[in-house]
Amino acid sequence: MTTITGGVTPYLEVLGRPRDDAAVEALLAAQPGDRRTSKYTDPFTQYEIFESAGTSFLFDDDGLSAIFFSLDDIRGFTAHDPAEPLIDGLPARPSFDEVRAALGEPSTFDEDDFDVYEVDEGTFVHIEYDMDMQGMIVTLMPRLPRES
Repeated sequence: MTTITGGVTPYLEVLGRPRDDAAVEALLAAQPGDRRTSKYTDPFTQYEIFESAGTSFLFDDDGLSAIFFSLDDIRGFTAHDPAEPLIDGLPARPSFDEVRAALGEPSTFDEDDFDVYEVDEGTFVHIEYDMDMQGMIVTLMPRLPRES
């Protein structure tokens, strides 16, 4: 397992909790800008989207199942610009080489697309890269997606 600290720490702590959990509500309330909510059924999913903050939160029947941080202006999101580094030891938009130098070998990876680090038993940090191998999106998850 890999130790990851920084601005992600309070977010990692709430993964898996229900939507109405006080700590989850506090993080949602702390996001700057307007909030947009999208709900879906079959299966139930709810997104709390903060495009100008570069963050979005995904809830399912098991609670908070993913938190996304955009590291660049992409897909309608402004790059997440935290007051402190999102991940200690990394710049705001790290390269593949910077991620590997700071965090080591990931537990799962696709050498052309992403790295996944297990940071706690069953808690994961997924770093997606663009075509230039620059960090594009960081996703926090309490579990890996189910394989089809």
